[in-house]
Amino acid sequence: VTKLRVDPVSLKDTNKMLSTVLRLPLRLTRYLTIVVHSKTLGNPFHIKAFLQSLVNEKLLTYSLVERRFVWDILAVKAASIHKDIVGFLRRKLLSLPRSVQESLKVISCFGSQVDTDIIEILYSSETLQSFMEDLKCAVNESILETRGRVYYFTHDSIQQAAYELMSLEEQRECHCYIGSELLKNISASREPTFLFMFDAVDQLNISKAMGVTVPALAQVLSSLNSRAGDRSMEVGDFVTALSYSEFGISYLDESKWTSNYELCLHLYEIGCVACYVNGQYDKIHLFLDELLENARCLEDTLKGHYVRIQSLGVLGKVSEAIDKSFDIIRQLGQSFPPLEEITPELLHSELASISLDDFSLDQIVAAPKLPDTKKCWIMKYMNNVMTYLVFLRQQYLPLLAVRMIMLSQKYGYCNESAVGLSAYAHAQLHHLRNVDEGFRWSKNAILLLEGFKAKELLPRLMCFHHSHFTFWKEPIQSSCELFLEVHRQGLLIGDVEIASISRTNFGIRCFVCGHELTVVGKEFASHAIDMVQLKQLRHLSLHLPYQQLILKLMGIDKNPYAASAGVFVDEDSLLQHAVSTKESGLLHTIYFTRLFLAYWFERYEEAAEMAACYRGATAMRFSDVYHALYEGLTAFCLARSSVDEPKWMVLGENAIATYRSWVKHSSWNFENKLLLLEAEHLFTRGETEAAKEVYEESIVSARKHRFVHEEGLAMELFGEFQSATGNAEEAKEQKLLARVCYEKWGAFGLLKQREILPSN
Repeated sequence: VTKLRVDPVSLKDTNKMLSTVLRLPLRLTRYLTIVVHSKTLGNPFHIKAFLQSLVNEKLLTYSLVERRFVWDILAVKAASIHKDIVGFLRRKLLSLPRSVQESLKVISCFGSQVDTDIIEILYSSETLQSFMEDLKCAVNESILETRGRVYYFTHDSIQQAAYELMSLEEQRECHCYIGSELLKNISASREPTFLFMFDAVDQLNISKAMGVTVPALAQVLSSLNSRAGDRSMEVGDFVTALSYSEFGISYLDESKWTSNYELCLHLYEIGCVACYVNGQYDKIHLFLDELLENARCLEDTLKGHYVRIQSLGVLGKVSEAIDKSFDIIRQLGQSFPPLEEITPELLHSELASISLDDFSLDQIVAAPKLPDTKKCWIMKYMNNVMTYLVFLRQQYLPLLAVRMIMLSQKYGYCNESAVGLSAYAHAQLHHLRNVDEGFRWSKNAILLLEGFKAKELLPRLMCFHHSHFTFWKEPIQSSCELFLEVHRQGLLIGDVEIASISRTNFGIRCFVCGHELTVVGKEFASHAIDMVQLKQLRHLSLHLPYQQLILKLMGIDKNPYAASAGVFVDEDSLLQHAVSTKESGLLHTIYFTRLFLAYWFERYEEAAEMAACYRGATAMRFSDVYHALYEGLTAFCLARSSVDEPKWMVLGENAIATYRSWVKHSSWNFENKLLLLEAEHLFTRGETEAAKEVYEESIVSARKHRFVHEEGLAMELFGEFQSATGNAEEAKEQKLLARVCYEKWGAFGLLKQREILPSN
């Protein structure tokens, strides 16, 4: 047997190999080569095995469209390597000089990368030079690579192999040594850099988890974990924040609530908040129960109660969340009348008591903030409960707006004062029907928050503004991307509730704008899965009726409620839940989606019934725009076929009057809908010539304003008009044009229901 030594292939030769195999120019395979070479260290057999695994996992495929092999470089980077390659990596490391192995063991304790600044802390000038020489040797062997002053392992499997060169005892000692050395460099007299603080804490936490503790450092480490937890939450890493909270608590002894009360309280608060944001609601009580049991006063329980209320809201226990909120607000010195005592007259009187004539953004931003901590918490609780009052007991919203503004004017403004202004804007719109004033004060609320630089509340106000005001003044299509941005910002600050609401609103806006239903349906399905994982059950209940509506329009017989993991069975059970809990927001959502579906599928009696169920809830909300449209269209259709014509004509004419008052705010959003209602009205009254002209105007307006589904609807109704007036050929042409619009929309369920085959 003759043994042949096969040396590693250079990066240049590896690129030639891939270029030949894939039949592509060298320039196209260069980046793929860099990844493949780093994962295989140039071993030709492992290169072949890794390429085969990419083919098997369909990460490297042949494209018939491009007529060449294609790949996703990020997916290739993330691909796992074969176990034979792992064994090869270990052998490769063992073949290196002993000093290089020892250096790699040390930096493997930091994970995939380490900064040179940290290395310089760990080693004295005498040993630092030889250590850096060892790292350069590892770079030459393609074990490490450098970017600036940072050393990276070329693959996580190499890092793991280097780490596993140590025994368990060596790993413990290494982590403890690194953490202790870094801790020495964190001077008590100055603020430590976050880089050193995190690394010191992480290393000593790992050593503690492995059974090594340094009792003399327990107090310091608990405090540093608290600070690291705060910093993690600031950057949106709540998983790591929870870990810091748990480690920080573990360093304290059984007398922690007496000997380290403030530190202990803060660590438990971090744990509560992190569990909430991470969706670990079943774990919150582990922190919350002990916090509430040991807190010395009401003020020390406020953050804990706040998180508990948020958790109740997310889990769908809206009524309980509202009751608990008002109970805490009452204990803090602010009381509100019972629901049955809140009358329209009381609301108008309360709103009239507010004077904002001297409101000046510049003066408010420049003035001292509200100094009273207790009143700040009152404002926070009132801000939070508004999220639930939108769906249940909406009568309280104007009262909270008035109270928040009065507290701000009397004692000083704070971040939540902007929320009070936003609620005042909501009252102007929904109770006084004043679109212009509502829009104005909602914008002022956002400007005030921006002046305060309060990033933690900005997503909430932006979501509120786009949900209730934007569509009155700006094209609906423009708000789609705005909601996505608010979703992103909400996740960054840990406000998963607002992030979920914003993403649901993004999907709904895309749907009513006539975006392609296949794409919208995928978005709804994806978001439903995310909400189940995050346990956003209340918002999931508002999301699923829309998802089912979209599936019906697409002609897909599927129960979206199955994705809720048994939380909801179907829409009927959800409706029963809404009725029993008196959740008006959920009830109106179900009635609205059923109205939409019944009208489009030409079940006009059912549509009229759903419209009547919804009608009492109209309050200038986004869904009210479409309720008025479909109730009006349904009414005119029934007026032409029912003996009870006067009743239906009144409903239809009311819809027209409503739209005439709205169109002055935004012709883009409302013009085509108003024209379609007027055309149907003229048709019902027998004014055929005028009706024909207005139908055509509605079609043009829908096309101009990019509502493809409403363009198709106008064409279809125009076709029905032409058929009723004896113009069979014109009727056929309009229905064919409507079919094209419905195909663009992706509403194949409609096409099937109407027995219209898709066009070529």
